[in-house]
Amino acid sequence: VSIGQVVCVKGETREFERARNPGNFDQRLYYARQKIYGFLWGEKIISIEGKENILLENLYQLKVKWNETLVQNMGDDTGGILSAILLGEKADMEAETKELYQKNGMSHVLAISGLHISFICLGIYRSLRKVGMSYFVSGVVAVGVLSVYVAMIGVSVSVFRAYIMLLFRIGADLTGRVYDLLTALMVSAAMIVAYEPLYLTDAAFYMSYGAILGIVIV
Repeated sequence: VSIGQVVCVKGETREFERARNPGNFDQRLYYARQKIYGFLWGEKIISIEGKENILLENLYQLKVKWNETLVQNMGDDTGGILSAILLGEKADMEAETKELYQKNGMSHVLAISGLHISFICLGIYRSLRKVGMSYFVSGVVAVGVLSVYVAMIGVSVSVFRAYIMLLFRIGADLTGRVYDLLTALMVSAAMIVAYEPLYLTDAAFYMSYGAILGIVIV
């Protein structure tokens, strides 16, 4: 089964659990933010229809091979950490290592965030500008590469925020305008809430936007 295809499956469907006590993890709300409203124990695939999304399928296969290469060449520990930092894949990280990052307040390093996006996009953009490329060509190439990377790793709250803000940053250069961080931050927040209002119940939303808003205010 490839990305983009529609699968008809026979099986037993169930709903996600709600939080039984205040402060407990609400599984139903967590998945509703991702527009997933239930799960199914598949017993039999009845049919597979539709065409695969060639771009997304190839990007997924690239991500899988990249992850395997990191783990095979650098070991489960180091390879797992690099895979989490570069690809957002934490499955190969050892439980003890993940716990160490959490206990020391460094787990944000393992999440794909604005730092990663800035390194990629602004790094390409500024390098092309230094070798004499125009603002337009440099911006288009940088945003194109960034868009493919974002499509590969998946669009989380922090990734979406950083992506939109960098579009504003490069767009300001292309149009000869001054980049306004607060405007870029608020527009990206409005866009993601318009797409899925349930993000207003997401701690990651408040942490990501609150961190940048704090920097702006200070």
